[in-house]
Amino acid sequence: MTDLSRMRVSDAERENVVVRLQQATAEGRLSLDELGDRVSGAYASLTRSELDQFIDDLPPAPEPEAEQPPPAPAPASETANRALSFLILAMGAGAIPISFFSALGPALGLVAVVLGVLALSRHGETSRVNRGAIVAGVVLGLMPPVFYLSLLLMLGG
Repeated sequence: MTDLSRMRVSDAERENVVVRLQQATAEGRLSLDELGDRVSGAYASLTRSELDQFIDDLPPAPEPEAEQPPPAPAPASETANRALSFLILAMGAGAIPISFFSALGPALGLVAVVLGVLALSRHGETSRVNRGAIVAGVVLGLMPPVFYLSLLLMLGG
């Protein structure tokens, strides 16, 4: 069996040791003079045992930080919230022209208002854009019922 301590080292292995020595200096474990001496010795090392002596008294190198994974696509709940908020907006906006032709306009507006209030009650789960769309849908959905109610009050009174 081959004695690994007598194996010749590569330039890449020497560079890794030099990087570890620089890290140790940055951590305050080595002085600049010690760094210079050890780097010179590391570059002159031919075998594993010669190279290892320059880092034997140092703790192991910290694990490199893992790269941040790319941002995940929006979760299904966020996509559903977005769809719900724009449905409420469409219902509120659609209630206005429908109310000119049918009494279903105010009913559609009230449905938009109820759904909007329920969606807004989940405040922490809704983004700013979605809340804006919901509020707009609620405001637009209130217009036909308020108009019809005002008309009934004026004609009845």
